[in-house]
Amino acid sequence: MMKSQKILIRRKMRRMSILTVPWIELGGSVVIKCDKTGYKANVEFLTKPFYGGKKHRITADVYAPNEKKPFLAVAGEWNGVMEAKWADGVTILNNTVVE
Repeated sequence: MMKSQKILIRRKMRRMSILTVPWIELGGSVVIKCDKTGYKANVEFLTKPFYGGKKHRITADVYAPNEKKPFLAVAGEWNGVMEAKWADGVTILNNTVVE
C-alpha cells in the first residue's frame, strides 16, 4: 500500500474594492512538491492592482526533478481561462492547441 502526504496551505485572502461591489481575492505564492517523483510547481496568486488590471490572476511554473528551467508555464485566471505554454513551444488555451 502506497502512502501519500498532503499538505494544505492557507493562502492570503484580501477583501478588495473601495468604490465597487467588494470581492475576496487570493494572494501570495505556494510551492507544490511531490516528494515521491520530485516534480515541483511554483504557483503565484496575483491580486488586482488598485487601478486597472484584472482580478483572480494566477501564474505557475512546473519543474521536472532536479531541473532549474520549467517545462511548463501557466498563466490566466484561477477561476476562468488559463493558458499553458510547454517548453517545446506548444501552447494550449481553453483545451485547444494554439502553437
